[in-house]
Amino acid sequence: METYDKLFYDGKWQDAQSNDYSDVINTANEEVIAKVVKASHKDVDQAVAAAKAAFEQWNNTSPETRAKYIEKIKKGIEDRQDEIADTMVQELGASKTFAQNGQVPQSLNEIQGTLDEFKDFNFEEEVDNATIIKEGYGVVACVTPWNYPMNQIQRKITPALLAGNTVVVNPATNTPLTAIIYAEIIEEAGLPKGVFNLVTGSGGDTGDYLTKHPDVAVVSFTGSTAVGKGLYKMLQLQ
Repeated sequence: METYDKLFYDGKWQDAQSNDYSDVINTANEEVIAKVVKASHKDVDQAVAAAKAAFEQWNNTSPETRAKYIEKIKKGIEDRQDEIADTMVQELGASKTFAQNGQVPQSLNEIQGTLDEFKDFNFEEEVDNATIIKEGYGVVACVTPWNYPMNQIQRKITPALLAGNTVVVNPATNTPLTAIIYAEIIEEAGLPKGVFNLVTGSGGDTGDYLTKHPDVAVVSFTGSTAVGKGLYKMLQLQ
């Protein structure tokens, strides 16, 4: 059993300011296969601060350069796809066939499809007598569910990063290991520090604190209807 006691933000793996952990359970035999640290609110503050600090420079980076980073991430997934599939078998309970032929290829295909469409996307256009400039919005909080532990993250961060936003990801507590591999791939791709950040911990605590953070500009949430309604109500009250 492996213990993961670090979080990824500001471009590197950081010691968490928490001694609280979640168990990751192999659903086939109910054995605990890993322990993953739950980010404290201070950890989330620092991750969001890193994303906010990185936003202006990333937003001013050329679309072509941003696309090249996404291509590197895609290559990293391709290089580690067997490891990713094996991890999904353990933490998700997916069959090996589904993980290898469904889960991982879907992420790769969607990344490539987004990159293909991105080539023809105009960030500046003339409409009547006005120049319309499209740019990133800020820090995007990405809260993801358990059932597609890679592609649910990919679907959020690929378009967000290409558009010039920075992200803070909070994966589901029962499938965080795939997200950790994703962070390793992004680290290897060499994205500027603070552009991508990962904080593990429960959606009810870490996720809620992240989504209502005053420096978060956009929330991308996928999960149950009940949790979604609660999140919407909470954000409406801010």
